[in-house]
Amino acid sequence: MASGQSTDIFQPVDRQNQSNNDVDAVSDTETWPSDQRADLGRRAPMWAIHTLIVVATVLGVLSGLSTWVERQLLDTDQWVKVADELIADDEVRGVLAAYLVDELYDSVDVAEELGTRLPEDVDGLGGLVAAALRGPATGGVERLLNTDAFRGLWVDVNEKAHETLVRILRDDTRPSISTADGSVTLDLGELVKQVGKEFGLSLNVVDKLPEDVGVVTIVESDDLDAAQDAVRLIEALSVVLFVLAVLVYAAALYLAGQRRRETIREVGLALMIGSALVLVGLWLAVGSVGDAAGLSPGAEGAARAAATIGTGLLRGLAMAGLAFGALVVGYAALAGPSATARRLREMLVPALLTRPVVAWSAAAALLVVALYFAPGDPLQSWVRGLIFVAWFVAAFEALRRQLAHEFTEALPVSANLVEGEPTGSDVDEE
Repeated sequence: MASGQSTDIFQPVDRQNQSNNDVDAVSDTETWPSDQRADLGRRAPMWAIHTLIVVATVLGVLSGLSTWVERQLLDTDQWVKVADELIADDEVRGVLAAYLVDELYDSVDVAEELGTRLPEDVDGLGGLVAAALRGPATGGVERLLNTDAFRGLWVDVNEKAHETLVRILRDDTRPSISTADGSVTLDLGELVKQVGKEFGLSLNVVDKLPEDVGVVTIVESDDLDAAQDAVRLIEALSVVLFVLAVLVYAAALYLAGQRRRETIREVGLALMIGSALVLVGLWLAVGSVGDAAGLSPGAEGAARAAATIGTGLLRGLAMAGLAFGALVVGYAALAGPSATARRLREMLVPALLTRPVVAWSAAAALLVVALYFAPGDPLQSWVRGLIFVAWFVAAFEALRRQLAHEFTEALPVSANLVEGEPTGSDVDEE
């Protein structure tokens, strides 16, 4: 095969019926009207292929949403990461400090405690002193929450609470986990006690704080059964929707026939559009959090910050989808008929064909790194990981085979990679 001839391995070729004049036969089709050339080898009308791509993209977006919910709700490491980012945010930390001070004032008669420390002639001013100290105390607690000790305590509390939450939601409780009342709580009581100590309250007063001080209910007992059912559904959907999306994309590529390369490009564009819509939706949703909840101006900023941090994983998944779609579009362009694409492919011949072991080793290393750092951790699901690996291997091998078809003369005899294709030496002998 001459090096100037470009054979597109994305298009099926019947080698048994291919005559010696196949090059002329293919070139004759170039004189046909564009709509007739597009119909060659097509297994389904383009509207059906486009419909499949849209359906697959919708399934992919839903899969990303379910993966985000699953990881955010059931992955303790992800929960702890978000909790640490929340306490690091100034607005969220201010709201938390105000909550802790309010809990302390509601649980302890701070005015009376301060009055016992004042001289007898002014002990009646304890109420005024307590009221005057409330604002400065909130600011002081906010600064304390930004210290390593308090942040560590906050993370530990969230980690323990989340581990309990996950076990209860998965109905995987242990004897040490009580579900008598059926509710799951976040116990910030230790933080309130630490605030009381910093506030100057005596240890006796701090130790007598109510057991339910600083306790925040995460899941009510009446909602526990529904939450457990929702978790089972989310865990199933996160994988099923992803597999369905991949299968529908594969069906669109199969039915595209000789328009397979163009369909690959359209799949990449659809991924980019779907990911961009998710990002726009997130931006609109986060922007309307404060207004929708009817929060005060002070809490509005904290709510938006919490929403931004809490949806960080989903934003990462959307950005990854945007990047992956761009790679798919670039891959389709690289395999295309343009002169620039051909020159790029020719530059890849030494790296991908003459040293296949090195090429595959580098590709495998790149794949492992991409999967390891990918948002949503696809390696946690062997199904998603296996599908990613299969598509990557298929695309990489398809590109290598196209290079072997096009640039046979540039290869040594030992580099014949396409079964049944003559090497450069064989062409010369003929």
